[in-house]
Amino acid sequence: MISKIKQFFECKKKNKNDDFILPVKRPRDCLICDICKEVVVSSKTLPCGDSFCDVCLTEHLLISLKCPTCGLECQKVQAYPCFLLDEAAICEEDSNDNYNSRISKAKEYKDKAKVKDFEEGMKVDVRDTEGIWCAGVIKTVLMNENTKMVLVHFEKWDNSFDEIIPTDSPRIVSEGFYTSRNILKYKLPLPDGNNKAEVIKQ
Repeated sequence: MISKIKQFFECKKKNKNDDFILPVKRPRDCLICDICKEVVVSSKTLPCGDSFCDVCLTEHLLISLKCPTCGLECQKVQAYPCFLLDEAAICEEDSNDNYNSRISKAKEYKDKAKVKDFEEGMKVDVRDTEGIWCAGVIKTVLMNENTKMVLVHFEKWDNSFDEIIPTDSPRIVSEGFYTSRNILKYKLPLPDGNNKAEVIKQ
């Protein structure tokens, strides 16, 4: 991916007389999300180097924990934003109404998912450390220096799985935003003597 981005930004090359020559065509392919097949919006890059729209990757990981391009296991890995790729996409699509519309829709998606005010007893969707979205309940709202945090209880699990998570974490969204849908979930209750739940698609 990095080599493709470098190629994209090589828009000007010097000739023998130090004059600048623009290439005939930009390598637009490096900006395409493999899921929606359009130019990326708010890119997220997996450790394998494959990049996708943030919303596209989020939706994909609801039903599969593998990279949609190379098949890398993504259960415990984190996707990171690629600001250079985003800047390249904006430069390429700046006057494209469809692209600007997709940016607006991505923002609406994030706004709908966001929890506005955290309160004790509030139900939320929370992603666990295995990458699975679960139903959760806010047990306590905490302040750690300047960071607001919450103690979350995972419903149908014992208290040993409770976790303290910052309120601005992408792991917490509004109740039912994901868990009300047909996504990867745990098969519960656990069989006697078993402390690891099977992940199934319901």
